[in-house]
Amino acid sequence: MKKLVFLSCFLVTLLTGCDSEQQNMRFSNFKVKFELWPSFATPSIYTIDLDSSEITLSLSELRRNIDYNPNPQDTSDYDIIHQNELLLDDRMKEYLESNNLYIRHIETVTIPSEHTPSFFGNFNFRERDSIPDDPIPQVDGIEVYIKYDETKFTGTFKLNDYKFGNDKELMRSIIDFGINQFQKPDVIMYFEDLATYFKLGLQYRIEIEKPIEYKFYGMVYHEDRQEVESFLAGLNRGTPIVFNINRYNGARIFATLCERYLEANKSLDVYWLLDDRTLDQVRAYNKKLLDESRIFPDRNAMLKSLK
Repeated sequence: MKKLVFLSCFLVTLLTGCDSEQQNMRFSNFKVKFELWPSFATPSIYTIDLDSSEITLSLSELRRNIDYNPNPQDTSDYDIIHQNELLLDDRMKEYLESNNLYIRHIETVTIPSEHTPSFFGNFNFRERDSIPDDPIPQVDGIEVYIKYDETKFTGTFKLNDYKFGNDKELMRSIIDFGINQFQKPDVIMYFEDLATYFKLGLQYRIEIEKPIEYKFYGMVYHEDRQEVESFLAGLNRGTPIVFNINRYNGARIFATLCERYLEANKSLDVYWLLDDRTLDQVRAYNKKLLDESRIFPDRNAMLKSLK
């Protein structure tokens, strides 16, 4: 199981480095906002607000008013941009307002600050202080803008190399943290979809323990073969294992990477959860892998069969 690594060295010390005295310090008044503009998914604002006693995560969608609210007089579920949000810069704000875009709050969760993970890793916010001339997202991929606000330091910048190095690790951590902490299924699904835009390797979480069900999300590539084989080698033999690849963008490649390994390791008792669309994709490339008796459209059908 992948687990988030939790540290006692909080964000304010991560910005400046940790020593033995700093590790027990608690931060205050730190907010970081990720403005996410994926090409084929809903733009959003993901805020992480930290203080000495708690950490609050909030997700809001950027949507056109007409998409959600047929009555322009009813703004109960909408915050007009310039009223309630500090967006990254005036140009982006003007762009959103000119296109009649609104912010729609989706979910907020708060947890004790002792559970603060190292989701910022070694990322140095203070070294990043510029935003590109054109804030409008490109045709493909994703644009990521970040604004941070600490007691003595503020900054705004865009991630330019989010598929590599520290930027990649930052995005891996905040996506994982969102998936693990938000509660609404549609929010979790949204973060799973966001993971598709970044080369994060094999991404999964455990949905149930008996039988153990792994839910895969994001995207996997052929270059991730070693990571996939290491994952397979670590699985428990002699107990049912379920691979949930419903809606998984990497389903076909993942099945391909599994195929040879599972052929050589018959002791792995693997079952599959596949929706019709994903099943058609996998069948086209992995005819030997898929035993129809081990494929189920949903968890209830699988559990009933395994009783």
